[in-house]
Amino acid sequence: MDLKARAVSRVIDGVTYRCWPVPFAAGRPLLVRAMRVMGPAFSAAFEKADKPEAAMAAGLGRVTESLEDADVARFASTFGDASEYEDTETGKTVPLVERNQSLHFAGRYGAFVAWLIFAMEVNGFDSFFSTLSAEIAELRAPETPTSA
Repeated sequence: MDLKARAVSRVIDGVTYRCWPVPFAAGRPLLVRAMRVMGPAFSAAFEKADKPEAAMAAGLGRVTESLEDADVARFASTFGDASEYEDTETGKTVPLVERNQSLHFAGRYGAFVAWLIFAMEVNGFDSFFSTLSAEIAELRAPETPTSA
């Protein structure tokens, strides 16, 4: 199957990016690492679910405690192999492999994070975390009486 045929485009910071799913064997370890980083964040948010601002702060704090630069580099490298962008000056399509990321994202950290999130969405990570969030919300919801 040609994974590139499943490419999705998005404009981020005035640049058009195309991302497609990475092979399962490449994405699976990233999912495991994302679960290890996000699991404590969801747990902390779950504990404070009745206070949205506290839940957000607790969750974000846990992510920053667990996330390493090596994690970000690994995600960027793997997803970069399944991404490209349209050079705004030349109009040419450029692969977003690791060696091209250094100059392309220089001084554009917001665009880098937005692209990384986009790549995670294309690879189905968003559905996993959405499902987990929904399950936590359901656990925190007060029980409603059922009629007989």
